[in-house]
Amino acid sequence: MEIMAADQEPVWREKTIRFAGKCSWSPGRHLAERMRDNDFADWEKVFAAVQDGEVTGFCVFENDGRIPEEFDCHPFINLVFVDEGYRGQRISEKLITAALQYAEGLGYRKVYLKSEHRGLYEKYGFRKIADFVPVAGRADQLFEIGINVRGTDRDLSEMTILWQIRERGVLKAGTTGDYRPLSYPDPVTGGYAGFDAELAEDLADELGVGIEYVKTSWSSLMADTAAGRFDLAVCGITISDARKEQALLSDGYLVNGKTILCRAEDADRYTGIDDVNRPGVRVMVNPGGLNEQFAREHLPDAALMIHEANPEIPAMVACGQADIMITETVEAGYYAGLDDRLAAPLIREPFTHGELGILMPKGSEDLLDYVNGFLRKEKESGRIDELAHKYLCRQHGT
Repeated sequence: MEIMAADQEPVWREKTIRFAGKCSWSPGRHLAERMRDNDFADWEKVFAAVQDGEVTGFCVFENDGRIPEEFDCHPFINLVFVDEGYRGQRISEKLITAALQYAEGLGYRKVYLKSEHRGLYEKYGFRKIADFVPVAGRADQLFEIGINVRGTDRDLSEMTILWQIRERGVLKAGTTGDYRPLSYPDPVTGGYAGFDAELAEDLADELGVGIEYVKTSWSSLMADTAAGRFDLAVCGITISDARKEQALLSDGYLVNGKTILCRAEDADRYTGIDDVNRPGVRVMVNPGGLNEQFAREHLPDAALMIHEANPEIPAMVACGQADIMITETVEAGYYAGLDDRLAAPLIREPFTHGELGILMPKGSEDLLDYVNGFLRKEKESGRIDELAHKYLCRQHGT
């Protein structure tokens, strides 16, 4: 199977006209009329998919998308069609790839497409940018895709991270695996459990692929992300400007903030940060992340203790090996609800206010757009609330 410009040779032009004129899709018949009338600018092209000497599909690359005048954008990929008997062979992808490669050769860096289909063209790396009232046909959504490849000999699977994930059949999710109740080892499955673990599995299901967890650490998280060891990381990662400078971060999906975990018998001693930032108060944190950064910046007078294994710190506080654990409201609430010896007295008045996000390497803009859309759906469907009730209810004492 190959993709060619329908005007490459007269025989293919005629075969494309004949195929479009007889196809089951009425816009195809209109395309046949336009081809007969030469109703295209010199640079506009009809691309045809050819297999065993016959045309099996087509798409059009042209200036006008026939959408409301308020949208001043061009060029467009229009009329993507594959014969019913040849679907499932990624012919649509190859047609779109050919059009994008041609567009890049003309110097374009963005291409647009309209469609009425939900969740289809996002799989090809397109990003929905608007809804509109149809002008012609049923298409009511506007999509765009950026062309960011070097050279024109790469297919669409190499242009977009989404296609790489689908081609591989696995979403690689980075996790520190040390942050209850968000992401922690599941001894039953050998994988991970928690709010973020289920969220990552929901995302993999939405993509139609399996999931593979890749172990990372807070001290190596950003370097591992930049190195592409995983497609994304989701393990209680706070959105911050510093992280945004190095990588991509999704929209926030869970509110969080820095607070303390202490022994229940000492809870009345800590009414604010000044009670923590005192000589003799032993503050324990895990290395390399925002907990250590917060402690070093805001608790210079306290006795800072670094402990590698984050899940061990709550028990060490309970047993008196440290006085305070600096953590997030989510984790503090979890452990305070799990162990009567512990308390989170400042959980409703955290020292910082932030949100958790999903981390991705730069260059993954198509995946970022997809993830943000996925998170919107998880919120709207009530799934985020469901996970919060399952994993975070202890934080609120319910």
